[in-house]
Amino acid sequence: ELLVRRVGGVGWVKKYGEEESFGVLKAECSSEDESDTEELEKKLREVIKINPLFRMNRAECLLCLFLDTVERPKLELLGEGVVGGSEVDFIDADRLEVLRTANDGED
Repeated sequence: ELLVRRVGGVGWVKKYGEEESFGVLKAECSSEDESDTEELEKKLREVIKINPLFRMNRAECLLCLFLDTVERPKLELLGEGVVGGSEVDFIDADRLEVLRTANDGED
């Protein structure tokens, strides 16, 4: 998932334990074993259900990624525009920088 790759690819996020401010579990960033995927997804569903701040952070970050990687490029391709130009003005600068950092092998 793009969100997990972007967050996991930035050193300071792991160093300071800031994964949850992006709505990502620490285990998502460190999980390389496909066999625990089902257990990880179960844990993620539980946390999303019980933790409104985690849920909001994940939703904001996913919306940011959608606007940056899907909506804006498609509108530019079509020569269309929307009021506000698909600007991401609802996320702080530190999180926005991480989300807009492309890691090797993606995009």
